[in-house]
Amino acid sequence: MSFLKPFTRTNRSRWSTTLRTLATEASSSQPVRDCTRITPPYAKLVSNLEKVKRVLDHRPLTLSEKILYSHLTNPEEVKPVRGQTYLKLSPDRVAMQ
Repeated sequence: MSFLKPFTRTNRSRWSTTLRTLATEASSSQPVRDCTRITPPYAKLVSNLEKVKRVLDHRPLTLSEKILYSHLTNPEEVKPVRGQTYLKLSPDRVAMQ
């Protein structure tokens, strides 16, 4: 069992036994990060999506429609039609990779 060699050590006492040891977490106290700047406003997105669902008579939506419709500027005013209407979106941030 050569794959266990990095994780084992031999006790050099009268009885030769092998002890398995595992790494432990370092006890470094890192400060708590403020994530409010990077966390999306979920309450606003969910309320926008509910308004759009009411306008669309609660028809099933794809994931991409849910993402786009939750970022609409005025969800009550627009009745989106696939391939025909333009959407006015207000994204919180844009991630380009």
